[in-house]
Amino acid sequence: MQQPIVDRQLEEDRAWFHKKQREFRETRRLYIALDFEQWELQHDCTTEMGMSWLDTTEPRSAWEVVTRHFLISEYVMTTLDTLLEY
Repeated sequence: MQQPIVDRQLEEDRAWFHKKQREFRETRRLYIALDFEQWELQHDCTTEMGMSWLDTTEPRSAWEVVTRHFLISEYVMTTLDTLLEY
């Protein structure tokens, strides 16, 4: 009897996941995520940039996600002035 399509797909997905999980454990990489915040009332006004990274080239016990956020100073006063006008 042939295995149902759903079960077969689940097994393929599970095999893919375990393969990627093994690759992750064996590979040392630097992962970086960037995040840009825009002001809701003026979408061409970027007010903040965030950055996070995880360095997996270090021993696993030293892994930590480092996060930094930077305010774009030229827009801070513009945003406050416009809000005060409302």
